[in-house]
This record gives sequence, C-alpha cells and structure tokens, in this order.
Amino acid sequence: MRPEIAEADRRFAVRRAVASWQRAGAIGPEARREIDGLHADHRRRTGGWFRLLLFVFGVIGAQGVFGLFSLVLAAASLPPLAWAGVLLALAGALVAATELLLGPLRLRRFGVEEATGWVAVGAATSGIALALGEIGGGLGGTLVVGLAAALLAGAAAWRWGLPLT
Repeated sequence: MRPEIAEADRRFAVRRAVASWQRAGAIGPEARREIDGLHADHRRRTGGWFRLLLFVFGVIGAQGVFGLFSLVLAAASLPPLAWAGVLLALAGALVAATELLLGPLRLRRFGVEEATGWVAVGAATSGIALALGEIGGGLGGTLVVGLAAALLAGAAAWRWGLPLT
C-alpha cells in the first residue's frame, strides 16, 4: 500500500478509537480534541450509506463509459481481440482515475475510488478472458484467467489498499 495511504488509515483508526473511548466515558472532550489534533486525517472520507451510494454510482458510471464506447464501436464490427483491447484500455483509464482519486484528490473510503479500482480489475480480467477465449485457451486458459484475476486483485489491494468493507 502507498505509504501516505497507510499513514492516513492509521490516523483514521486512531481517531475512530478515540471517539469510541469518549463514548465509553474513558476520556473527556479535551483529551479527544488533543488526540484528534495529533492524528489529523487529511483525506476526504464518507461513511455508511453515502459511501455505498457513491460506490454504486461509480460502478454504473464506469460501466456506462464502456457501454458508450461499445455503442460507438459496434458499427465498426470489431473482432473479439479488438474488444479485448478496448476492455484493457478501459482498465488502464480506470487505473489512472483511481491513482488520481487516491493521490492528488486525497479520497479514501469515499466509494468512488473503490468503484474505479474494482471495475479496473474486472475490465482487465474480462479483457484477458476475451483474448484467451478467442485464441483458444481451453481449460488452461480458464486457469490463466483465474490466476490473472487473483494477481490483478492482489495488485490492486497492495497498491491502493482498497477495502471490501
């Protein structure tokens, strides 16, 4: 995971624990303000239902971009390998969007960056599966697609630390 994201996650965990301590009566508001000041979190976050809503809209938006390109390119009667290339290009664009959202825009646990990251993994896996299906991978191709999906999801988790919860 990127060091700045790991640090932001640690600060978020401390602030969440401090809020629990205050609710339990273990510390007072002054102590909470002091600890919160020492562990300021400069990431933009949402929680609960709003995060889920942004995730769903992010997935719909990313899939909508692919659908729009599909409609435009459908008239060209592209072969399946070209469609695999379109999926891989979409995955690349979504990786760039996720990097932008997590980097300069400083989103974390916001929903949108999680959607773009996971749709990128899905698009890349689908592109690989389509290409291997066209080439004729058979059972070996299925194993390669499964391995590719696992490696892509692992790389996304390692690079971005995208939580599933």
